[in-house]
Amino acid sequence: LPLQAGDTVLLTLYWKSESAAATDYTAHVEALTPDGRSAFGLDLPPVAAYPTRQWRPGDEWRGQHRLRLPASLADGDYQLSISLNDEPGAQLLGAIRVTAPARTFARPGVEIENGASFEGVAVLEGYSLQHEGSALTVTLVWRAAATPNQSYSVFVHLSDDRGRIWAQ
Repeated sequence: LPLQAGDTVLLTLYWKSESAAATDYTAHVEALTPDGRSAFGLDLPPVAAYPTRQWRPGDEWRGQHRLRLPASLADGDYQLSISLNDEPGAQLLGAIRVTAPARTFARPGVEIENGASFEGVAVLEGYSLQHEGSALTVTLVWRAAATPNQSYSVFVHLSDDRGRIWAQ
């Protein structure tokens, strides 16, 4: 199943503690291009909310993490690897295939400029209105400012100057 740039992937890791740890380990997950270059990487705890220094010898753990692939990731095949505390000797986890959508970087025209920033993740560049009969179509033009860590929903309300909502 090919993944799309920007998709969220559920990564499940199984761990077995061979000895008591004096420190908390960090897992470094990385996507490597076919020539071995890093396309992206991130650090995460092996098991969320349970540090490795609390593990006892013989403990077995399952850690699950939602990884958001960067929206800027190019089409291609990648190898996922993992290492602990950025030590050499990363282990390969498996291969993923990523497809990237066609991108358009030319901003469409808008009737009304806006520029409002939303949590540093998105900027509402502006909007256009089209009125046909009893229908009013609102077209929003967004610019991504960063790759979000979560999904967002957008709501548009048509209200009067007293705050009464007429449509949404």
